[in-house]
Amino acid sequence: MKPLGSHESDGGIDFISNSNGDPHYDVAKLMDWNGDWLPPPVEWSARHRFTNRHLGNSVEKWITEHDMSCTQDISEHLKSLDFLVITKDLVPRTWVPLKIEGDSPQQFWRALPSRAPPALSDIDLSEREPYWHGYPEDTNSCFLAPPEVPTALLDPEDGENKKPKAAMSCNGALEFIKHKRTKREQKAEQRRSRPVPSGPVRPLIPQLQPTANIYLRPVMPADAPGIRELYNYYVAETISAPEFNPRRIDHIVQRIDDVTSEKLPYIVAIAKGNQPRSSDHFVTERIVGFASIEDFCDKGSVYRFTFELELYVHPGYVRKGIAKCLLDRLLSTVSTGYQLKGGYEWINRGEYLKGDAGRVVKTINVSVPHEETDDMVWVSKFLKEFKFNKSGHLKRMGAKKGKIVDVTIYQHTTSEIIDPSVPPVNPL
Repeated sequence: MKPLGSHESDGGIDFISNSNGDPHYDVAKLMDWNGDWLPPPVEWSARHRFTNRHLGNSVEKWITEHDMSCTQDISEHLKSLDFLVITKDLVPRTWVPLKIEGDSPQQFWRALPSRAPPALSDIDLSEREPYWHGYPEDTNSCFLAPPEVPTALLDPEDGENKKPKAAMSCNGALEFIKHKRTKREQKAEQRRSRPVPSGPVRPLIPQLQPTANIYLRPVMPADAPGIRELYNYYVAETISAPEFNPRRIDHIVQRIDDVTSEKLPYIVAIAKGNQPRSSDHFVTERIVGFASIEDFCDKGSVYRFTFELELYVHPGYVRKGIAKCLLDRLLSTVSTGYQLKGGYEWINRGEYLKGDAGRVVKTINVSVPHEETDDMVWVSKFLKEFKFNKSGHLKRMGAKKGKIVDVTIYQHTTSEIIDPSVPPVNPL
């Protein structure tokens, strides 16, 4: 049935084209400046799914221009007992060609067995009829006559059709079943008794043991006030945050949106127990830590596989293993080769972070600001547990609260495989 369109309906087709009628609009987006096909990208996060913008027009054109002979009413065939018993092949008569290699179909079929090269099959085509001879002669029906099916019966005299144990006595059958059961048990015992292969035993990864009563989950928009309160402490009291003025709610909301829209991990740690109530008398969860990564530069730049880590823990919950839990869960979402340590509760009731991250992450940088006289041994030891190696020490990079600030850079390389010859989907 042809779909009828109107100003309120698209005929059942929900693809809307913005191509201004250009039939090559979608294909051109898959080609480079020279007209060659673009290579498939390594990362698929920036590529939108393919949409045939002209599908509706193509379907309508096909319905309108198709030969309508195959749409004839076949209800009279449904009433015949012959149709109900035997299924026939529907072959429109328009499929029969008028000419085949310059000859009529009948002449071509008669000459086919003698044409070169000879057929590889043993079937003699001279004894076969073309399919158009299957139309009934007395009607214009498009149904072919059913093929003749020979009656197939088993030959009782053929020894291959006899069951080898059909004449076995009842006692013999029971003995045979018992013998098979015994052999099966012997094989199972052999498998259980085989020696343990020698070699080093792979040690189990020790689980993390946070001393704080917390659980982890993906960030939500409602977490913005709690994250702002935590972060603004580091803005006002420490040199760990680069800003001097407290961040507003819209700053935090924009930050959350920038990370989650790219399907990158943004994880928060929540303190269990009695939760505080907001001024609207709604129970709010207490944010005691958060961790996220963002682009080091831009996803269309040469640094498209490199990201910057941000991790903060509430000052009242430091040295309780929360940072390790956050870092452990974050790395498990961006590196398929990372072995999750666990040991903490992870709750995810939404679709965000149900699987891996939406971008290919190869390198994660973390810049640790500190006083120029600080000893970074404990920081290096902490990050070393998660394979963050020290990559540089930038001296006298800044000044805040009367202190000279150095920056030490650590890097983690994931197990993801990248192709450096493939350019970004939307290069700068």
